[in-house]
Amino acid sequence: MYVSSTLLDRDPGNLTFSGELYAAHPYRLPGAIDPAFRRFEIWARSRDVEITAPRQQAEAYFATLVIKSAVKHMGRFRIREYALDMMDHGESMSAYVPLYPRPSFGPGQRFINKGGYILPIADGEPATSQATWIIP
Repeated sequence: MYVSSTLLDRDPGNLTFSGELYAAHPYRLPGAIDPAFRRFEIWARSRDVEITAPRQQAEAYFATLVIKSAVKHMGRFRIREYALDMMDHGESMSAYVPLYPRPSFGPGQRFINKGGYILPIADGEPATSQATWIIP
């Protein structure tokens, strides 16, 4: 049986099932260090922002950084397509992308993450050593 870790609030562990169980997991593997998320946590703590929904808040933080950079470089040319083009070429921002293990940007690509892990769940815990990265 396959389940989505996004429906499990990013934690594919603690599941019980009598057969083989796998989680489709588009984020960094459980237990993996995420430097971009740590940057977000430090930023939030330094401003007394309570972290209640970590994934959504980190993604919102990243989105504002990207938009800020794009608008700054657009100058007076406030055109939607130009803004999207500026965001497409924001590869330097990939260091700030929280949660995603292999972010990629480029013209015509509107999704930051184009793959995910298939993560076996053994005895209610994710078997990260057996995770496989796939791109559909």
